Amino acid sequence: MKKKIISILMAALLVAAGPLSQVKASGVSSLDLQAFESVKTNEAIKVNVIRNASKASESTPTTITDNKNGTITIGYDNTEAAKVVVQVVRTGSDVKYNYYLSEGVVKEVIPLTDGNGDYVIYVCKNIVGTKYSVVANSTVTLNLENEADVYKIANIIVDYTTTNKAIKKADSLCKKLKTDTSKITKIYKYVVQNYAYDYGKVSAVKETVGYIPSIVQTFKVKMGICYDIASLYAAMCRSQGIPAKVVTGYCKTVDGLHAWNEVYDQTKEKWYIIDCTADIAYYAAKKSVSMKKSSKVYYAEEYYH
Repeated sequence: MKKKIISILMAALLVAAGPLSQVKASGVSSLDLQAFESVKTNEAIKVNVIRNASKASESTPTTITDNKNGTITIGYDNTEAAKVVVQVVRTGSDVKYNYYLSEGVVKEVIPLTDGNGDYVIYVCKNIVGTKYSVVANSTVTLNLENEADVYKIANIIVDYTTTNKAIKKADSLCKKLKTDTSKITKIYKYVVQNYAYDYGKVSAVKETVGYIPSIVQTFKVKMGICYDIASLYAAMCRSQGIPAKVVTGYCKTVDGLHAWNEVYDQTKEKWYIIDCTADIAYYAAKKSVSMKKSSKVYYAEEYYH
């Protein structure tokens, strides 16, 4: 997939960032998109929505397809390189997920990670300033027997295919392993012992409107910020059939917004909090590390991908 811009801009590990507030859900006529256009201050921007104002300008129909697996696919013709936002809100939830689509004729897989229920999907196109038009909307009902299954699937944040070198590496690491426990640990050790934190990338990311991790690039350069590392680890686990979340939120050991993983051990029927990025730093400093983290430290989860 092309580079995508998501409205949740990740602050890098050990670098302060302003608070990321959750915005209350509202109707179509008054959507508050968490665009975070002002990256330095992380201000949530109020967006005034005008219903169906730009449908006539579309050359290709906008599509919202329910994949029946905890994801939807958005098809959109953005050859004019407009600012286009996909907003996902579960009925009854206060949390809004906003995803910016890239230029060109795009198809993006968007996860539904707020549990079973009805989701309202809006595709909104920027008109001018903070004014957006709703070019398409739909309601999708999610009813998974196992809600963790959505975290086994590639999406806009954890974007991979079986041909990626990172996934082939995961296959190699786990080839002779039989349990989720052993696979989770093997991939964790590989990432912690072979990757570095990219301090130089921090300022560049903070100066962009948005940022999306590239598993291909992270695997190639063997370094990244917390979002990159968490996305890579999730992809490698998911490729082995193991549910793995990319979590963004706050923890007591990091100043500012952070990203880590929650991984489900199907062997033991337990979720583990895993922070490869923090442990990369500890490992490089020759300090002892423990793979499983405490929920008392990673206490403020805000978004799951």
